[in-house]
Amino acid sequence: MANATLINLRDRRPSSGGGGDAPPPGDEGPVVLYARRKQIYPQLVSGPFRNIKWILLFATLGVYYILPWLRWDRGPNAPDQAVLADFAGGRFYVFGLEIWPQEVYYITGLLILAAVGLFLVTALLGRVWCGYFCPQTVWTDLFLVVERFFEGDRNARMKLDKAAWSFNKVWRKGAKHAVWLVIAFVTGGASFCIGTMPARWPTHSSSVRRR
Repeated sequence: MANATLINLRDRRPSSGGGGDAPPPGDEGPVVLYARRKQIYPQLVSGPFRNIKWILLFATLGVYYILPWLRWDRGPNAPDQAVLADFAGGRFYVFGLEIWPQEVYYITGLLILAAVGLFLVTALLGRVWCGYFCPQTVWTDLFLVVERFFEGDRNARMKLDKAAWSFNKVWRKGAKHAVWLVIAFVTGGASFCIGTMPARWPTHSSSVRRR
């Protein structure tokens, strides 16, 4: 394998003044292709569109986190979770709808409709989807809420990052990342409960030890 070669960048711009010759090739040094990450400090804004975004934020997060805990009575010997992908039993439950493996065309149709709908929405209202409904946007807003709670708004966060390490800085940074980890764990747990096993609230009967 050939050794990696550093490519030098030559200044091909015309000289602004009259006189001097162009520097000889090879004197410009190697091209630096790495730049340090620049920290971004978004500022909290207000207004009607921001209020709509708050409402949609809580609505979408509520659907995701609360959906695994909704119950749906399907009779005896059947899971009572409203939405559940029962891989062991080979069934998919969506409230009153029960899909068997031989009825996979239902899921295929729903996925096709969802894909076409997503393409249509992003083509016509791309910024609306990215700014209000995209999962990355929703969870980014949630993480920013936690960051502002512990570190303050834009100016306060910039001041905290420039300050020397102290107890105040350590506990604020540590608490923020701890809450972020909890959110990540709960987020993964919600999808795990929907996809693999029923989610159940702890009951008194399950906590009492049998004699």
